[in-house]
Amino acid sequence: MGVCGVREVTYNDVISAKLAKALDVAGIQVVLTRSPGEDISLAGRAALANKRLPDLFSSVHHDSAQLKYLVKTEVNGSAAYQTIEPMAGYSMFASRLNPEFEQSYQFARLLGQALGKLGRPPTLHHA
Repeated sequence: MGVCGVREVTYNDVISAKLAKALDVAGIQVVLTRSPGEDISLAGRAALANKRLPDLFSSVHHDSAQLKYLVKTEVNGSAAYQTIEPMAGYSMFASRLNPEFEQSYQFARLLGQALGKLGRPPTLHHA
């Protein structure tokens, strides 16, 4: 639950739909592993993707910050957390357990460079 009372999945659905549309326009075939409102675990989505043998699997999240950067609050009667100070940016993770780690890592670097050219800085609060 975000501090504005919006669940992470709602943000993820919006970003995923925009990303899928942009990739489709660029001629890249996109398969979403979950529809809005559908409840499938990350492991379940990865299993669905692996069955299709994709060239790339990307998982979109709006992660919270580490607890040392948060203060507990309440939103619409539910517990939530708010960052001590505003934070923005992105993080990327590539698993060393991936048999194609070097390719995944290179993709993450290229994506980070492209985001940088758009003026989007990474956040280092997960570092």
